[in-house]
Amino acid sequence: MSEYSLELEKILAKGFQNSIFPGVSILIRVQDEIEIQLCHGKLTYDDDADVVSNGTLFDIASITKLFSSVAIMQLHEKGFLNIYDPVKRFFGQLKGAGKDQLNLWHILTHTSGYDSFDDQELAAIDSKDDLITKICMRNLKFMPGAGYCYSDLGFILLGLVIELVSGKNLDEYLYCHIFEPLGMYSTFYLPGTRQVVNVAPTERDSSGNFLQGVVHDEKARLMGGIAAHSGLFSTATDLGKFSQSFLSLVNYQSHKLIMLPETARIMVEPQIANIMPSQGLGWFINLPFMGKFASQTTFGHTGFTGVSCVIDSQKQITCVLLSNCVHPTRPDMRKREVLMHIRQEISNFGFELYNGVHRKKDRREKK
Repeated sequence: MSEYSLELEKILAKGFQNSIFPGVSILIRVQDEIEIQLCHGKLTYDDDADVVSNGTLFDIASITKLFSSVAIMQLHEKGFLNIYDPVKRFFGQLKGAGKDQLNLWHILTHTSGYDSFDDQELAAIDSKDDLITKICMRNLKFMPGAGYCYSDLGFILLGLVIELVSGKNLDEYLYCHIFEPLGMYSTFYLPGTRQVVNVAPTERDSSGNFLQGVVHDEKARLMGGIAAHSGLFSTATDLGKFSQSFLSLVNYQSHKLIMLPETARIMVEPQIANIMPSQGLGWFINLPFMGKFASQTTFGHTGFTGVSCVIDSQKQITCVLLSNCVHPTRPDMRKREVLMHIRQEISNFGFELYNGVHRKKDRREKK
């Protein structure tokens, strides 16, 4: 085991000691100098459970939003839509105060005014059509652009917009325009329908069975498992490919153009500095989970299941953490705090590796 892996084991130790997750998969890349991939633990806490491997699929939860955001921006580039188009262009059934002013940009920046369903409201929704109707009829918490509230609801509509405009199902569009061009062949929806068994399970469903290969998010399940806010499963390797591609785009270095570099740069620039300076188009910028060395060139996203992705464009660092912290049940606040600390320490480790690489380069140049 390398000294880098030993350091990561120390960071992860608190997670295993506190039963934050049964297993993890990590990928860290620093420029073209260092790449570390570490898998540790098992799929479950059972003694005979399979170990986590590089091929283990994890439910990446809200990191799904990054891919749907890229899809919207691709369609914007090609002129199929404009991110300032009113949402009513696509959903005439939108009703309520402020809905005439609501546009796609508001959804991408979480300034739409949508909040979240509470548990009772969610339990009363029994189908995809019912979910969409209730989103369209739901009153906004504030007028679009007047505040900030992180919400899945608008992103659910974005998935339908992608389908309406492209003429493809959401999963087909993402495969054709993102996953296949980047060689991300282990990223997809509904792994349970593909007889994939190397999948980290999450919570128990209403019948008492663990969700394995079935999306954890209830709203995504109502959408049939394919949604723009959640639903994708992936590996650390594949998320590393996406992260590296996006990093290269932002730095005008990419040879695999899933979008124009200028568009990628706009996505990771603060969009609403007066309200929430850490919000780009789909991406978060310089938030605490990104570690103590994060800056305005650091961006990424997290997912409720215990996943995160952090990229720094200036230092060319990528840090991917995949875990199933919602197994066997979703964590309480104390466990969430431990997970936050682990996310931060993994990012810090990536930045410290960069500092080490930078010092070595300086010494070589002085010789």
